[in-house]
Amino acid sequence: MSDVQIVSLRCEYLVDPLGIDETLPRLSWRLESGRRGVRQVAYRVRVASTIDRLTQERCDRWDSGRVDSAQTTQVVYAGVELRSREHCVWDVEVRDETGEVSRSAIAKWSMGLLGDCDWEAQWIAADQEIVVRDPAAIAPSLLNPGTPSRFRREFEVPASVVRATLYASARGVVELRANGRAVTEDLFAPEWTGL
Repeated sequence: MSDVQIVSLRCEYLVDPLGIDETLPRLSWRLESGRRGVRQVAYRVRVASTIDRLTQERCDRWDSGRVDSAQTTQVVYAGVELRSREHCVWDVEVRDETGEVSRSAIAKWSMGLLGDCDWEAQWIAADQEIVVRDPAAIAPSLLNPGTPSRFRREFEVPASVVRATLYASARGVVELRANGRAVTEDLFAPEWTGL
């Protein structure tokens, strides 16, 4: 059994990224071993739509086959065309200088919305009629121009939902919550999107 571990699997320099927009993502990994002089002489990247397909060697997205190379960074995905919202799972098999083969843990990535036609949404915006109904509810930003606006949209996610993706774009800070709980612990300021 090989003493080489394949670690730090990255897609577009990120760990298990969600919603990437690169249709030919770059994959990378690192080798770790307690043995000196360990080097990769060949690799094989496998990508599938599900974990079951990947573990059963039915890679429906891409199988690079054996590639005699020491390259561990910027290995460009060369499989079937990736489309909006698709999920990919992948792993790497590495052959070291002794001929031993190691296989990585499974990593993943998902595709974002790649075209204008993929976007179906409504903007969450200020309700102009609220001023008429309740003048005290005027957003602080209207009274003090330097204060950020706050818009809110509430909805319940049914318990039967196994997986859902929320695409959020804002000019400022976004806090995402579902069923009263934070989706992420971080507040983030997304960059401008072309969609």
